Amino acid sequence: MLLPESEQEVRIRFTEEESGSSSEVLAVPGTLEAAGLGEVASHLGLSGSFFLVGGHVLQTSLAMHASVFGLSTEDVIPVSLLTFPALREEQDTCQDWIGALAGQSVGLYDGTVDGVPTHEGPVKAMALSSREGLRASGGQDALVKVQGKTLKGHGTSIDSLTFSGEDRLFSGDFNGMLFAWRRLQEDFELATTHSAHAGCVSGLAALNEETLVSSSWDHTVKLWDPSRLDLRRGSPKLGTVQLDVCAVLDRLVAAAGHDGLVRLLDSRGKLVPVSFAKTHSDSVSAVDFDFKTSLLYSASHDGTVNAWDLRAVKPLHTYRFSDDSLLALTCDSEDGTVYAGGKAGKLRKLSLSSSS
Repeated sequence: MLLPESEQEVRIRFTEEESGSSSEVLAVPGTLEAAGLGEVASHLGLSGSFFLVGGHVLQTSLAMHASVFGLSTEDVIPVSLLTFPALREEQDTCQDWIGALAGQSVGLYDGTVDGVPTHEGPVKAMALSSREGLRASGGQDALVKVQGKTLKGHGTSIDSLTFSGEDRLFSGDFNGMLFAWRRLQEDFELATTHSAHAGCVSGLAALNEETLVSSSWDHTVKLWDPSRLDLRRGSPKLGTVQLDVCAVLDRLVAAAGHDGLVRLLDSRGKLVPVSFAKTHSDSVSAVDFDFKTSLLYSASHDGTVNAWDLRAVKPLHTYRFSDDSLLALTCDSEDGTVYAGGKAGKLRKLSLSSSS
């Protein structure tokens, strides 16, 4: 007979992920949650900011966690102690709304990129190439700018940009058009175009050099052959929500939109959500992965930045900027710094503290 949670005991063994050291087997109440488990670990001289139990982050009681994820309370359950990086918050004031971010570059609604007049009207999208650091920007003026060069062809606002390697650039616009640009020495020329979506191409990301990912206000995510913009496969409509952004990590695609949900899709399958999390109370304006830690960051019009581990069902941490409606976010995986900004005209910088 299954005992009520209040009477259950769970046998656990702590393991520190970094050092590999482990504790003796302990019998603890099944009602214990992360805070109580932290006190037990602290008494043993162990430290961690969250706990991985059976491959998933503990965010309920131990007994409920075991029940949800099919763990036997008859067995000793290993508990890994993980550390969430402490991020120091800083900010710089800009002269207008922040419309796009790429690395440490900032695109504003006054048309400037890093303070230099670049577009006639708001900067809506930016991208950096991975090796050479080529910077591209797209604006409401329907122009793409790369290293001082102007690329023309779109008929409306550029809403998404991404590089694939150093030689290919992709741009998506408000009317659902997808453009592929090919690099020839110091210039980029138009290679091909495609009517990709029935609505705004709101997000673009290179899954690898063989696969391009797009998200759209038409409620779908699509995978493309980047060499010819041939459609490989598309998702069914993901509800009725307009998808605003997408990002990729290995085989996973993160897509989010107006309903505050972040959806994870497996690019190897039928592009249906393998998990999702209600991370925000308003539209999600940006998502990005830290490739070193596999943490996913999301920004929202509700003024928050959420950080979550893919093994968790709720964010691990929330940074609140109550005076802002965030429109852009990017993560520098080299040093773990997260940049975010929006209508308050403040560049928020979340960086590793000196003690981390």
